[in-house]
Amino acid sequence: MAELNGTVKNSDDNSVGKILSSARKKKRLRYKKLSSELKIDEVYLIALEEENFSLIPGGEAYIKGFLRAYARKLDLNPDIIIDKYNERLVLLSENSTRESVNSNRAIFNKLKEYPASLSLLAFISTLLLLFFLTDVIFERNSPLKIVEVSKQKFPEDGEAEITIEEQSNKNFQETIAPKQENKTLNSPKIKIKDNVLLKNLIFKLALNQITKR
Repeated sequence: MAELNGTVKNSDDNSVGKILSSARKKKRLRYKKLSSELKIDEVYLIALEEENFSLIPGGEAYIKGFLRAYARKLDLNPDIIIDKYNERLVLLSENSTRESVNSNRAIFNKLKEYPASLSLLAFISTLLLLFFLTDVIFERNSPLKIVEVSKQKFPEDGEAEITIEEQSNKNFQETIAPKQENKTLNSPKIKIKDNVLLKNLIFKLALNQITKR
């Protein structure tokens, strides 16, 4: 049995469509005459013979009603026609279930072919996430401090006033005693990153896993 565009074609001559078509041809009846007598559109009569039931509006009630009326007009047993139609529904349901199972099995088999690659990818993704979160956490909880010490020339009395500026925009002053007079204090900006060691550790773990593969 083959399925095409919502229709089911049986290979034998005992399908609903084949029985209806054979009976009509034996009686040499035309669709136009049958349509006029049955008050059923020609398109629907053709759909019944071709088992293209999706073209018939109204669902199962109308489909079975048309089948019974058409069978009686062709001197066929309507109950047999309905039984054949119900058998078709069962076969269609079984085919749909079988195709779904085969599709799921194919996907599962594909996944089984690449377990190591998927595992490595998941591990590296986790490490990259940790690498990113490390920056976020340290930036939030331990912000980078930039301390700048301004240049000041020491006076002859041996004391100098130094201004220290932090990111918090709070200025404060300290007094220190220089070792020598007339020296210029020039301290560069200092950046401290506490998460360097942790990030290096994460990088080494990722590199180790890749080389093992």
